[in-house]
Amino acid sequence: MKFSDIILILNFQNRRLIIYLEPQTHLNMITLDTVIQRNTQNLLTSEVGDEMVMMDLEGGNYISLNKVGRVIWEQIESPTKVKELITYLVGRFNVDKDTCTTDTLEYLQSMKLQKAISVL
Repeated sequence: MKFSDIILILNFQNRRLIIYLEPQTHLNMITLDTVIQRNTQNLLTSEVGDEMVMMDLEGGNYISLNKVGRVIWEQIESPTKVKELITYLVGRFNVDKDTCTTDTLEYLQSMKLQKAISVL
């Protein structure tokens, strides 16, 4: 670990909490202008009703997508700009844009960390 890997140090009641991120993780946040695509390499997928389950063959992780997650997965089969995905989701699910933006960015960042999507 290098000092540049430390993202935050908190002192609380005489205890030090140090939060680390993987190198450059904090520099690679997904934004509205990010172009993403689903990453099917090393993923085994199966549809279960409105949902989808995936198994990461490399890492051994199990990923379950609800209906909204499955719709996102279907929409990012080809390279897609995040703001275009959000526009689609707002229309499809009749949700306000701010809520959709916040939730989608958080979800995509999680999927990126699980290597289920690629940033292009």
